[in-house]
Amino acid sequence: KASFDSLALQIGFGINDGIAGFSYFGSDVGGFDGTPSEELFTRWYQFGAFTPVFRAHGADSDREPWRYGDEEGYQARLRYIALRYKMLPYVYSSAWQTAKDGVPMMRPLTMEFPSDATLYEKNRRYLSKEYFFGDSLLVAPVTSRGASEIDVYLPGEG
Repeated sequence: KASFDSLALQIGFGINDGIAGFSYFGSDVGGFDGTPSEELFTRWYQFGAFTPVFRAHGADSDREPWRYGDEEGYQARLRYIALRYKMLPYVYSSAWQTAKDGVPMMRPLTMEFPSDATLYEKNRRYLSKEYFFGDSLLVAPVTSRGASEIDVYLPGEG
């Protein structure tokens, strides 16, 4: 569904799919059902650039980057499309890791930092808000309408 709540759920879906052995997760950028607002559409493009499968798709409306809103939003979406193209060698390397070793492309924080006890104690809310994309990129998507900043947990060994 084209909503911020649905966008937020995609993080957990992608992590869980990877852990279950289906690493090539992708959500329908913009939400499959309904018409996204310009802000939601842009946030979903930003998230999609850091998922194994980056695909804009929907049932009842177009999902091309130029379809919604003003020039600023369009340019923001283009920047994330361009970033994804620049990241393709990294994405391919992560996909090879998945094929070779079964390591998911979207990884829970606990997979990369298993000894960080605070993830289980005081920081567990971040387990469904952040993930590693491959073994080097920490991703914390913006999933709230009107957000100009978000809290991010930087995992460690303590």
